[in-house]
Amino acid sequence: MEHHNILEILRDAMDLEREGAKFYNKAAKHSKSELVKDIFKRFAQDEMNHFDKLEMLFDEYCENNEWMVEADVAKSPDKELETSNVFDDRKLDAEFNELEAVEIALKAEHESMELYRTALNECGQEFDAGCALFKWLIDFEKQHIAELKKLKSELLKKH
Repeated sequence: MEHHNILEILRDAMDLEREGAKFYNKAAKHSKSELVKDIFKRFAQDEMNHFDKLEMLFDEYCENNEWMVEADVAKSPDKELETSNVFDDRKLDAEFNELEAVEIALKAEHESMELYRTALNECGQEFDAGCALFKWLIDFEKQHIAELKKLKSELLKKH
């Protein structure tokens, strides 16, 4: 994996997790069902936990590769993030629908998992900590997806 790709992937992943936490907090706030509210609150906390781990890895990588970080910043100061609108919370502003929020979350969790799979495929031996973290994140996203599918099924039974 090229050094600038590592930083781009870590930045994108951090933004994705931050957006996920924002989405889940907003969805929890609007949820009427205690079950849905509790799941979204827990997922928001999970996303911030993921953000913290990614940020630590990013900081560690930058400290150990200071020469490369300066070159990376000079190359892409205005890079537009590919992760924007993965967790599209604009629909949560209108008439809130728990089922729609779960569907948005499912799509976003799948996209997050794909980002981490791409990152894992690009990991090299020089970035073992990153590879381990991406594997862990993939497993975590799978858990979120399974739980969201179950929640979707329960919500569909009520409608």
